[in-house]
Amino acid sequence: MGAPKKAALEWWLNDGVEDDRDRQLVSLKAEHADGSASADAMAAELVDYAALARQEAKGLEGLGGFDIGMITEAETLARQLRERPTTPASPENTRRALDIRNRVATLLVDRVNLVRSAARFVFRNQPDIVRLSTSAFERRRRKAQRAKANAQDKPPAPAPTANNGASHA
Repeated sequence: MGAPKKAALEWWLNDGVEDDRDRQLVSLKAEHADGSASADAMAAELVDYAALARQEAKGLEGLGGFDIGMITEAETLARQLRERPTTPASPENTRRALDIRNRVATLLVDRVNLVRSAARFVFRNQPDIVRLSTSAFERRRRKAQRAKANAQDKPPAPAPTANNGASHA
């Protein structure tokens, strides 16, 4: 279950009375505290929290936007996670997936740059708005490029000499 759903469950059980329900929640938190992201670990966490939420369904319904249907959805998702094959993807499938991901990311970056370029033009007389719509990384990169170009344009400063600025008597 996601953090908002856990929050509703935790709030509901935090009634100021230490009982088996509180101990069950503490036990669940401890059991799933390692942060494992494997499909089996996520499925186990979903099942455990869904079981506790089902026990508390009467009090949880509508609490903080809690939808009781999410309990069944969590159980279904856990079942689907457990049914997924655990064999690793073939190198060819991995390569194709990475290729598609990279192409989509490139298209996304191109689109974001186009929108930011349009924003810089449209709001060219309003620098505060332009700053909101531009990337801080890109601003720093452009600033570094300008500084580098300025440094190349300037002649080097004369090297200091032993009698720099001293008058001869």
